[in-house]
Parts: sequence; structure tokens; C-alpha cells
Amino acid sequence: MERIHVTSIYGGSKYRHFKNKMYEVIGAVSVRKGNEISPNMIKCKYTAIHTETGKEYTVIENIKNKPMDEVFTITDNDIDDQNYVLYKSLYDDKIYIRPTTMFFSDVDKDKYPDVEQKERFKLIEKGNGRYSCVIDWID
Repeated sequence: MERIHVTSIYGGSKYRHFKNKMYEVIGAVSVRKGNEISPNMIKCKYTAIHTETGKEYTVIENIKNKPMDEVFTITDNDIDDQNYVLYKSLYDDKIYIRPTTMFFSDVDKDKYPDVEQKERFKLIEKGNGRYSCVIDWID
């Protein structure tokens, strides 16, 4: 049975990974395979590393025209069609993408039995940047 998982993401929020490194969220990313974005609609481009595959993707920050317009998108055809969190490390400034369901999941206690933190990423400070509401379908 499928269920819906809704996540609120605020740009600038700081999270501590369960391995004690700090990260700052840039925003939520939608995948739009094969869609070209008009150059005059591009505000900025980020090169982000997919945490599970190590592949680099170009994430485009769009100029928003309407309140519900997507802000960050990936148009690459070989990425999984799901939502992602775009975030940077605060120790070396590398930029990453990770599926939202994984970013907001709990630590695998079978794999990491000695970890005390419950969440993979624990919110330390809520940012006041762009707000995104992300909806994922979970099997």
C-alpha cells in the first residue's frame, strides 16, 4: 500500500548528521527529466554530488515567477525520479543531493547499533530561507 510522506524544508536550516558533521540545507529539488529550462529563467547552477551514487549533477536554481513555482530542478535523464534535498557541508563546503525520504529517515540501528541520535539528520537550527513542501509516495 502506498502512503504519502510530507516534508517541510526551510533553506538555511542546519542539521547534524548522526556521524556528527554539520550541514546546511539549500532547498528541495524536483526532477524534470528532459525538460530544458530557458536560460533567462536560471538564477544559479550548483554542482551537487549524489550521496548514494557519487555522480555529479547540475542543479538549477530557477527564478520564481509565481509562489508555487519550483525553485531547484534537475533535468538529467539518468537520475531517479524522486524528490531530493540539496545541502552543503559546513566543514568543506561540498554540495550534495540526497533523496528526501532518506535525508529525513531514522538511523539504521542494525548497521549502527551504538549511535544515540535517532534521526539520520537532526535539525539543530531552523532556517528562515525559502520554504518547500515536499510530497513523496512511499511503497
